Amino acid sequence: MKTECQIIFPTNYIEDKLLQAETEAKGYLRGVRLKVGGTSYTLTFYDPVRLLQDIEEEFKLHGFFFESNLVTITNVDKKNIINALDNIVDTGTYQDMVKDN
Repeated sequence: MKTECQIIFPTNYIEDKLLQAETEAKGYLRGVRLKVGGTSYTLTFYDPVRLLQDIEEEFKLHGFFFESNLVTITNVDKKNIINALDNIVDTGTYQDMVKDN
């Protein structure tokens, strides 16, 4: 039986094609919410290139990198985000994520 979930994108993301294109070019998107049952999770998506850039910058500034509920996908676009979240729910991986308060 497939687990029901709801994916909530940041405000205006779905309607704004320019914002979607900018997000894809930047290689990251914060604030995507996943609801499974009565539990909500807020996620950040990165592509591998942008993630490496941000990790290197955080190492220089702070000596470490930390991001809760980080998901790395090949390209940060709506289709890949939905596919990743479908797989995360189907495999039960969401149970290892940090829940929203």
